[in-house]
Amino acid sequence: MIPSLAPSWTDHNLSDPGITLIELFASVTEQLIYRVNRVTTEHKKVFLKLLAPNQKNSEQLDDDLAKVICDLRIETRAITANDYERLAGAYSGVQHARCLPRTKLVKEGKSASLKSAIGHVTLVLVGDATMTTDVLDKMRKEIQGCTTLTISSDETLTAIPEDNRVTLHVLAARPLRVTVNVELVCFAEHRSDQGGKVGLVLIKALQDRFHCVVGEEGYRPRPPGQALYKSELYAVITRVTGVDYVEKLTLTDTGTNRSSRASTRKSDSIGVIPDPDEYIELVVCWSLSNG
Repeated sequence: MIPSLAPSWTDHNLSDPGITLIELFASVTEQLIYRVNRVTTEHKKVFLKLLAPNQKNSEQLDDDLAKVICDLRIETRAITANDYERLAGAYSGVQHARCLPRTKLVKEGKSASLKSAIGHVTLVLVGDATMTTDVLDKMRKEIQGCTTLTISSDETLTAIPEDNRVTLHVLAARPLRVTVNVELVCFAEHRSDQGGKVGLVLIKALQDRFHCVVGEEGYRPRPPGQALYKSELYAVITRVTGVDYVEKLTLTDTGTNRSSRASTRKSDSIGVIPDPDEYIELVVCWSLSNG
């Protein structure tokens, strides 16, 4: 490189001062690169102290560092709606969770309703029998401690006053039973048993597709508050083997538990829209039509 960059430099022997300086800088650079690539035990102790101030040093320093780094990958803060749903879904007994930002649970005597309110977040949970009122209250307190959202944007994330944090509400979702009545026209080769096999496949297909916990393969479970439209039902029914077309389809809300809470749900000829804290339990009734 020297002849191309400095043609006037003709002496390339070690006795030349320039060559001596180049050799010196090369040696120092090699030492620095070696040191950068070496992490001493003292460095590891300092890193461990930065990552986990309360962690006690042990003989297995590398294992301690690996564990602390793995723990850092576990997210324990709640900022977005997905964060709240993820934290709630990690609890035993919770089968599905839906976060409603800017929503407040307002109790009115024995009943309660959901209302829009800045500074409040509501978690609606679908769970099993173990999800009691005490469990919900414990869950609310623990997730509330993970909340980093504030009403004022002036607060830092390192010191958030408890009174200035967003208030969290947790409640169990209520089932809303919806009956689907379907009149089918089957192909001739599927009418031998009055369409019995087709009917069984139909019931399973609808219940799997619109289940609030499991959900059909390739689809997410249906969250509380999501509307159920006839067009969705038609799309599933017409894919069932043996079904020619749908003669008639009706939806009936047979829920009887709606009087305990104020309702803003709308029902019309195109589907059923549950309240935000309701999930749909689908009951399928079918009959065979001659077309």
